[in-house]
Amino acid sequence: MRGLPPSSRGYASAPWQAAISRLLREPPLAARLSELEVRLLHQPPLPEGELLRSLNAAVVGLAARGGEGEADECLGLGIVRAVDPASESLLLVTPVPPAALARAAVLLRGSLELPVALLQPTPLTPASPYLGANALRGAGAGNKQMRSRNNIKRASTPRG
Repeated sequence: MRGLPPSSRGYASAPWQAAISRLLREPPLAARLSELEVRLLHQPPLPEGELLRSLNAAVVGLAARGGEGEADECLGLGIVRAVDPASESLLLVTPVPPAALARAAVLLRGSLELPVALLQPTPLTPASPYLGANALRGAGAGNKQMRSRNNIKRASTPRG
């Protein structure tokens, strides 16, 4: 997305929306986690089950392993669209060309978060369930309507 002009509308501007739409049109690529090394940056190690959850809807760095004593080569960024714990695979969307992507052996999960604009509905995607109204209805805490508590007396404040 290099070279996009600044805009007061941010991600809602036409150039950003065009770039986001191009990315979302790309078919996701399947990858087995057993074939990738996942490195968590800026945080302590997670239990195996939590590691998979932390990758879902995450921005990840894609890298090729460096040789002995060499740094890994950054190939680009990707978005993990889905994680399947049963098959230990993930779906990845990235603008990295397939020839370069074939060399990717390392996923780098840092603290970079998806912009909320990518979770908003577009002509290509529905609204994200993470942002949907009534998403918790019938499950979990906080799923009931708040009740008014009219029987609580308020402390009076001295006038002075």
